Amino acid sequence: MKRSSIRHCFLVAILVSTIALVLFGIIIIELTKIGFFDNTSTTTASLNQDESQEIGTIEDNPPTIKLSGNDLVKVDDINNYVEPGFSAEDDIDGNLTDSVQTELIQENNYNYQVEYSVTDSAGNITTKTRDVRVIIGVVCLTFDDGPSKEITPQILDILEEKNVNATFFINGYSKDKEEIVKRADEEGNVIAMHGYCHEYSQIYTDINALMNNFYKLEKQIEATIGKDSKIIRFPGGTSNTISQEYCPGIMTTAVQRVTDEGYLYVDWNIDSNDAGSDANNSDAIFANVTKGLKPGRTNVVLMHDRAEKQATANALPGIIDYCLNNGYDIQVLTPETPVKSSQHHPNN
Repeated sequence: MKRSSIRHCFLVAILVSTIALVLFGIIIIELTKIGFFDNTSTTTASLNQDESQEIGTIEDNPPTIKLSGNDLVKVDDINNYVEPGFSAEDDIDGNLTDSVQTELIQENNYNYQVEYSVTDSAGNITTKTRDVRVIIGVVCLTFDDGPSKEITPQILDILEEKNVNATFFINGYSKDKEEIVKRADEEGNVIAMHGYCHEYSQIYTDINALMNNFYKLEKQIEATIGKDSKIIRFPGGTSNTISQEYCPGIMTTAVQRVTDEGYLYVDWNIDSNDAGSDANNSDAIFANVTKGLKPGRTNVVLMHDRAEKQATANALPGIIDYCLNNGYDIQVLTPETPVKSSQHHPNN
């Protein structure tokens, strides 16, 4: 081949290669523009910080709200409610406490909720609520003459479900009822004394017989739950007159004696009449209790948990709901409870 022919071919090859490279570059540029090379192009890398954060929080956990103090706040007037405090945190946004929105929601005249709400930058919303209850009076639910296998466990189930407690003025009990007494104590109820024996003819013969009746039960309670009991209710109540048949003046002496020995005697100012003519009428028991409630005092309700008191157990859920929905705080009796309005005067 002639030298000029070789040179000509070489120049043609260079020209073709140049054209090919130009075309290839154009193709690459176009493919890049339409996102064909997204995995390797600078398009993803050049996302601004806000876009990156938004993508990163799509599957992030929602923010958390923590409430200071109790989930239930009790006040004497809703206008006296003082916020115990709260905080909010988010994995990405950090402290969101200042972004929390609060709203007071009224359920009725005595029950409110404070709703707390916060939203993070990804749109995740978290809400939490605190109950606020306006208290106009106190109710102490008390049960005499137990424990019984038939009714006391039902009452304990109801109290646990409603998240309230009661005071049980019990009599002496057999070994197979110890677990009922233990359960009542462990669940926050108070075990008080009604007397080891309930026979008037035995316990009201003289003051020593009466006191020994309490001492014996106190030892049994302490052996069962590891606590002594300093709250008592005299069988028949402080104002009973039947004791006069056995020992005139014993109740006047008894009130002074138990007080001197550090006991608190408690009677009642609301009688459910479940030991009287309404014993089998749960609607009447409910009405007797709820109609007797008075604001501004400790309302001590007399009920019973003997084996035959099914109507009392049936009435109890409604009684509890009524109290909680109408401004009454349900509490147990303690040695510090103001009970003067429920202490009867001796009639003997």
